[in-house]
This record gives sequence, C-alpha cells and structure tokens, in this order.
Amino acid sequence: MRGPLARLLTFAALLALAACAGTPAGTADRTTAEHPGFGSCARTVQAAWPGDENREKRAHELATCLERGTALQVAVADRP
Repeated sequence: MRGPLARLLTFAALLALAACAGTPAGTADRTTAEHPGFGSCARTVQAAWPGDENREKRAHELATCLERGTALQVAVADRP
C-alpha cells in the first residue's frame, strides 16, 4: 500500500493529529520531514486503534513514536 491512497491516509492522519493538537497543518508536514519513521507509525497507529474511543491511545502511541524517532512495531493483530 505505497500508492496515492497510502499517502492520502498518512496526510489525513497527520492532519487529524495536527487538528487535535491545535497546531497548524504545516507543523504536521515538518514533523514528518524531521522524523522519517513517523509516517509509517501514523498509519500503523490508525489501523491498530481506530475510532474515537481509542483517541487517547493513538495520541500516546504517536508521542512514543516521536520520542523514539522510529516506526512503531505493532501488528494490527497484536492489539487487545
């Protein structure tokens, strides 16, 4: 899933994260540029913890990705 749909989903995830964090959308683009693993992390987090009820879990996992500076290694099947 490396085509336009993947890029669109990544952008949507970053845009949603920026909106939730109260930051401008340009900040999300800069975050992706500064942390190359963040795009794949965002896709993994969105797939692993969908829906509004998991919003806090997603925010925590995305923050963890930024702290480590690496992609999150979580399979969708691994979630509880």
